[in-house]
Amino acid sequence: MPSAFLNLLRYARSSEIEATENFTTEALAACIRSDPAPVLFLLERLSVIGSANEVAEVVALTQVMQVGAGIIDLVLQLRLPDRLMEVWVEVKVAAGESGNQIDNYRRFIESQPDGLRPQLVTLSRWPIRPDPDLTWLSWQAVRAQALTSAEPYWRDLAAFLEDIDMADEFDAPVTSREAASLADAARLLGKTRRILLPVFDQARREWPEVAWPASEEDVRKNLAVWYRDLGSYTSQIGDKSRTGTWLVIGIWPAEGEAELGISVMTDPKFLPGRSALLSLADSGGLPATWGRHMAGREALKVRERLVSFPDHAAARTWLSNRLHELAAAGALLPMSAIPTE
Repeated sequence: MPSAFLNLLRYARSSEIEATENFTTEALAACIRSDPAPVLFLLERLSVIGSANEVAEVVALTQVMQVGAGIIDLVLQLRLPDRLMEVWVEVKVAAGESGNQIDNYRRFIESQPDGLRPQLVTLSRWPIRPDPDLTWLSWQAVRAQALTSAEPYWRDLAAFLEDIDMADEFDAPVTSREAASLADAARLLGKTRRILLPVFDQARREWPEVAWPASEEDVRKNLAVWYRDLGSYTSQIGDKSRTGTWLVIGIWPAEGEAELGISVMTDPKFLPGRSALLSLADSGGLPATWGRHMAGREALKVRERLVSFPDHAAARTWLSNRLHELAAAGALLPMSAIPTE
């Protein structure tokens, strides 16, 4: 059986969506090999098997070619007390149904003798098609079951599914703290706009070549988008498609508090741009209070506890000073010194 690492190497040249789907399939298979219990309980809940406890052995295979059906993303071979059983899992990540895959699988399955027919399961964020006869397993259910396992693979998978927006923690009961925070969250959003807009107005006068938000409505929309996507009250500045770098300014959650800050972001896959940016920061004398990072999107970042500022004016002054530090080091957008390809 090829290793997961070999399979991932094979898929390295796939499109981004296909590569993510293949990676997620391999990760799920690795989790099942480390501890099959979570997937067995999921199959029991779907009535695919009678009981998780009756399965003596599980073999997980990926990208299985079946003549007459096609390539099955994940095949689970189960040893039951009285027979062997196969479960075919069609995995979807950030994509819908492709071609006639499902129909091809169904035709092949129906052509097999009753005792040898695989059970088809689709695994996706939302149902692939509105068909009550098509067994559907959600990534949300996988995440919830993964968190019941003591195996690190499963818990890593749960976090990874959140990272790629296939699952989330929103099924958990609402806590009293969350319920009481609604009005406070609205006030903090308004205060964040009041802090940021004058900073952007001043920055637009000093660095007119940068596409700063031009109005309170622009800031409002920007904050709403990034709060929805990242859970932070932040605004994105700069044309990342042109420079390969961009700024993010605002407020981030931090261990039960909030931090005011600025990040200089780069594409994590583009190492020359990241290296050039960090070299600029060092040669330009960017203070050590700015963190430097080789991994992830944040190449440079600086933070300060939000409650440490006595008023909006102090917060604005701090942000403006940090922007001047970036500019003095040559690391403020647009960064002509940063290679873009």
